[in-house]
Amino acid sequence: MKYISLKNMFTACALAATVTAVSAKEIIHDAQFGILERQHGEKWAAQDKEIEKKLAEIREKNGGKRPNIVYILVDDLSYGQMGSRKMNHVMGVD
Repeated sequence: MKYISLKNMFTACALAATVTAVSAKEIIHDAQFGILERQHGEKWAAQDKEIEKKLAEIREKNGGKRPNIVYILVDDLSYGQMGSRKMNHVMGVD
C-alpha cells in the first residue's frame, strides 16, 4: 500500500481546488438528485439561508473579507483507513 504524505495531500487538494475554481461549470445532476431535491428542497433552502447568514457574520468580523474554507471530500476508503490506527488491523495495515 502506498502512502501519501500530509504535505503532498494538501498540495494536491490546493491544486485541485484551484483548477476547479478556474474551470467551474454548471453542475449537471442525475435523476436521483431531482427526487431528493423534491423531497428535501425546502429544508436545503432553509439551511442555505442559515449558512449564508453565518458567512455574512464571519465576513463582517473579518473586515469584509470572505473566510478561507477548505472542503475535503474523500471517497473509496475502507473501514479503518483513516482515523484511529487501532482500527487498521481490520485492513491488515501495520
